[in-house]
Amino acid sequence: MIRNNPKPPPRSTTQQYDDWASKYDVETASYGWCAAQKVIEAAGTLLPPSKGIRVLDIGVGTGLSTEPYVTARGKVVGLDIAPEMLATIRKKGLRYERLAEYDLANPLSSAGIKPGTFDLIVSSGTLHFSKDLKAT
Repeated sequence: MIRNNPKPPPRSTTQQYDDWASKYDVETASYGWCAAQKVIEAAGTLLPPSKGIRVLDIGVGTGLSTEPYVTARGKVVGLDIAPEMLATIRKKGLRYERLAEYDLANPLSSAGIKPGTFDLIVSSGTLHFSKDLKAT
């Protein structure tokens, strides 16, 4: 009798992004992924990076979308589901106002985010994970 090996359970989104964190910047650049750059360009036309600007990055990943705001000494808060992505930001030496673990399945208030707190909110490659954007 031949037995089929059961498929291993799928890795969670958190596990997948944790595993990818240390290679994320290099791998995404290698296949021409430019969403972070497009976010920077679009956000910069609305509100250029400057000192003191308050920015929320939902799904901050390794910080690619908000690095110019951090460099300009903006007050940037980064939220991400993967602790290793946040650790990668810290290893880069980027000084975010706050970095916190956050799952889009929960309202932003669960991360201590209050309406009207930020001048700019950005997200790149993340919102499709939300089951209810209105509640997020």
